[in-house]
Amino acid sequence: MKGWLTSSVVLVAAIHCFSLDREAFTFTKYDLNVQVEPEQQRLAARGTVTLRNDSSAAQKNAALQISSSLTWRSIQREGKPLQFVIQPYVSDIDHTGELSEAIVGLSKEVAPGGSVELTVAYEGVILLDAARLTRIGLPKEMAIHSDWDQIGKDFTALRGVGYVVWYPVAMEVGNLSEGDSLFEVLGRWKSRERDSAVRIGL
Repeated sequence: MKGWLTSSVVLVAAIHCFSLDREAFTFTKYDLNVQVEPEQQRLAARGTVTLRNDSSAAQKNAALQISSSLTWRSIQREGKPLQFVIQPYVSDIDHTGELSEAIVGLSKEVAPGGSVELTVAYEGVILLDAARLTRIGLPKEMAIHSDWDQIGKDFTALRGVGYVVWYPVAMEVGNLSEGDSLFEVLGRWKSRERDSAVRIGL
């Protein structure tokens, strides 16, 4: 019994040590070229993002999140491809209610206060989607009056984080079904990135 308890404590400690801090990095610069194709309801983006480690520990991994309707194609550092794993991440910061999250191995640790520039590429379609609202019981007709973002032949509008995550971010889960969870997560993100530099080329 004692050995089992010791093993359990070691396992829990190991999991805690290697858990991902999604809010360790602040995105300080976006330099993206974005192509929007209304006929195909499609978006494709290429460019760089600069991340600063604002945590108190060196970081070997980073999370990059985009809408679940978009797909990661490439993530590089200093011209070399990085290893990354893509996983679905349920969060209401996107109108689909889910993100496509890339967990990226950075190849070299980033010290506290240090920065890393990543070259990214992703693409996909952005359709009218109110899944995050309908799953908490809002009738579809009411939901699409709130979540009307989409790319289309007759109408295109993308409001960004909190509606459609069409540029990379990293944050913890925010759920509409959990009180102020979504607004707290978005509030922390806005506070961290209020001074970020953004250049979007179309």
